[in-house]
Amino acid sequence: LNLLREMKKTGAEIRQHYFWPLLASAKDEKEAFEIMNLISTEFKMEITGQSIRDYVIPKIESQDYEKIFSKIRSAGISAATTSTCVSFYAIKKNDLAAAAQIMSAYSAYLSPGLFRKPLLFAVNQTKDYENYGKIMRAIHEGVQRLPRINANQSSEVEEVEEGVEGVLNEAVESGEVRTEKLQSEIMGSFVMDALVNIRHDKLEVVEKILESLVAQGLSISNRKAEQKQNKKKKKMTTE
Repeated sequence: LNLLREMKKTGAEIRQHYFWPLLASAKDEKEAFEIMNLISTEFKMEITGQSIRDYVIPKIESQDYEKIFSKIRSAGISAATTSTCVSFYAIKKNDLAAAAQIMSAYSAYLSPGLFRKPLLFAVNQTKDYENYGKIMRAIHEGVQRLPRINANQSSEVEEVEEGVEGVLNEAVESGEVRTEKLQSEIMGSFVMDALVNIRHDKLEVVEKILESLVAQGLSISNRKAEQKQNKKKKKMTTE
């Protein structure tokens, strides 16, 4: 900490991950929140979602999601960032019902790249396709926030950079995000992830995932649908 203070005095650039060892070594949630407060007040830095997800939430003693949410919000973190972090934590614990409830209650951009792997793992473990569909609906609706986020450089920018990957570039024309195309591409990317990464009962899982999307009124892009069909044909041929 003293080194970081010296760096601040000299005008050296300080990045948030410099504080991660401090957060990781915090002995309890009180100390973790004290470090968060120090980052925002003394160093004038906005707390990133990754810092909260990886280093703060694991220090919180309560396992009640509402209490976790309230504690994070009390530290001055936006509702959008808090909902993203707490829902991610719930998914990592295979609690898709809680994640769906949190995501549905707050309007936020929910980074596809952030959620794709843990969500696929969770639904494959729990077979909770109903709440998987609700989560996908929240991710789908959150994409509508992208143009506003990019224009305002809001606190959700970190999540955008972290997760859209190549899908965003494909959906941008003349500097503008074509929301509907981006939404269908993202939905399709989740389905393709299942086709590529599920090892057991692949076709059954993918069909259930597709049914959950249809139940929520969601669709995938034509390009992704064609890729899905090709993957299915290849799978059936090899079997």
